[in-house]
Amino acid sequence: LLHARTKAQLTLKETADKTGTSYQYLSKLERGQGLPSLATLRRLDKVLHFPSRELLRLLREEPGAQNDPPEARTA
Repeated sequence: LLHARTKAQLTLKETADKTGTSYQYLSKLERGQGLPSLATLRRLDKVLHFPSRELLRLLREEPGAQNDPPEARTA
């Protein structure tokens, strides 16, 4: 995610504003502390011009990344 964001020449704040998320949330994603929902993934795709599938693959490879997106987890 960091790679895609810097390639798009956007700050965390700019990316957060454009995707309707918080910069704190995006920072956690960049550090491998969670995976975005499908809706957030699609917004990131549009803003960063980076394929959702590739973003998800990169996020899953981050050290400490959780294996499943929130909507795939069961209670």
